[in-house]
Amino acid sequence: LFIEDQIEVTDRLKLIAGGRFTYAAARSDKALDPATGELGDLDEDYTSIVGTGRALYELIPEHWNVYGGVSQGFRAPNLHDLTASIDQRTNTMAIGARGLDPEDYVQFEIGTKVQDDKLAGEVVYFYTLVSDQIVDAPTGGVAPDGDTIVSRVNAGDGWYQGVELAASYRILPQLTVFGNFTWQEGEVDTFLDLSDPTSKVRAPATRVQPMTGQIGLRVDDVNRKWWIEGLA
Repeated sequence: LFIEDQIEVTDRLKLIAGGRFTYAAARSDKALDPATGELGDLDEDYTSIVGTGRALYELIPEHWNVYGGVSQGFRAPNLHDLTASIDQRTNTMAIGARGLDPEDYVQFEIGTKVQDDKLAGEVVYFYTLVSDQIVDAPTGGVAPDGDTIVSRVNAGDGWYQGVELAASYRILPQLTVFGNFTWQEGEVDTFLDLSDPTSKVRAPATRVQPMTGQIGLRVDDVNRKWWIEGLA
């Protein structure tokens, strides 16, 4: 459930404020209980109220603006976090955990956007604070096959930041060059050695999109019935 309002402060300044309520539930009568190793009931509930605030100022009305904002987010534990019992890495067995809290995020962003008959472009920078991210943690246990047993815990505090750019320029009425670029990085608390409970450190975040760029050239039919483009 969400609500949002846009406030016209002046002809050029707009404020956008919103809030969101989320309810999530996990239910099962045949979920593996990590504590006992037996199938049993799973009954977990999660609620969250988050907000967002954003300001947009038009430097040149309808052609160039700058904006900035702060927004919150959360992720409820999923069934893998709660009930997993799988070999997920070499010599590692992951089991779920009950009583997990949701992950919480706060993101700050600032950017600018331009657009006219020939040029369109946007540049944005973001910085995200991470709290209670769900990560694998040592349990001290060893499976019958010798695998190290890990479980899920809310131990991942940290941050992410990144820059995104996109632009296009119409060289001729039927010829446009365009491109985009993305760079991200982050650091999150994690366990370097999944067999050592004391190995928790702040380390580079995993599964972060690598530096990515694209450039292309597009040709449009005069009557806009077809187009062809090449990408690199």
